[in-house]
Amino acid sequence: MKKIQFCLLFVLILASFSAFSQSKITKKTTKSKAKTEKNTINLKERLWYGGSISLGGGSSSLDQFTPGNIFIIGLSPMVGYKFNKYLSAGPRIGWEYNYGRFNQQGTILKYSAADYSFGAFGRLKFLNVLFLHAEFNRSSSTFITGAINANNKLETERVWDNHLLAGLGYNPGGIMSYDLYLLWDFLAPKNTTNLPIQIRGGLTYNF
Repeated sequence: MKKIQFCLLFVLILASFSAFSQSKITKKTTKSKAKTEKNTINLKERLWYGGSISLGGGSSSLDQFTPGNIFIIGLSPMVGYKFNKYLSAGPRIGWEYNYGRFNQQGTILKYSAADYSFGAFGRLKFLNVLFLHAEFNRSSSTFITGAINANNKLETERVWDNHLLAGLGYNPGGIMSYDLYLLWDFLAPKNTTNLPIQIRGGLTYNF
């Protein structure tokens, strides 16, 4: 009889220990899950997204004797991480595709090229609607060499450049909004007719 009582007592103690351990594991799992969800929510609140899509085209020419038309499409997404309500930083990439056809004394010349860039930026918000924007990026662009291959396609050459940009922008705020900003390129080459100024605009989410 004592042996049976002892076995029953052992079983009850084992069951109690198992239930206690399971309760601790459940509480720990619940806390861990809640912490993970909190971190996920916090990350979502700290991230903002922006970018722009460009479409263009129209008449163009290689020279006064070679008129034609060109089509341009571009995409420039960016993601920012908000360290606080004023300062944010993140990556930005850009891609642009150019396609054109030109008439050189009855011969149709074709042109296609893709330019792209990648870099990092920082933004400082102030006065609720204004921000300072600083960015460093490396771009790869193409230019027409003047040579024509056997398929009547204009040959291009690729050039890599560094850009250090800084300027002022405007964003009225809100979950879905837009921004406009003017940048100056401090690394722009001096021996070119291209102006060292960039005007950008696009949409933002959670900025």
